Amino acid sequence: MCALCTIKITKSQLLKNSDIQTTNQIITLLEIILNQNYFSFQGQIYQPDKGVAMGSPISATMAEIFLQHLENTS
Repeated sequence: MCALCTIKITKSQLLKNSDIQTTNQIITLLEIILNQNYFSFQGQIYQPDKGVAMGSPISATMAEIFLQHLENTS
């Protein structure tokens, strides 16, 4: 799953139902959340270069957005 792709998908879907200001605020928050994405493994703290860390509270939502997009375009 491409996080940047999912942000673009989210933005296009939000623009269908929301105004540009609300959409931009939500996208900004989503980008902040994804940039603050850290996880620990064996006592070390990591920040993924791309994607979303498994177990992150937002990972299921991001995956669902991406998969719904795939289903709707196939």
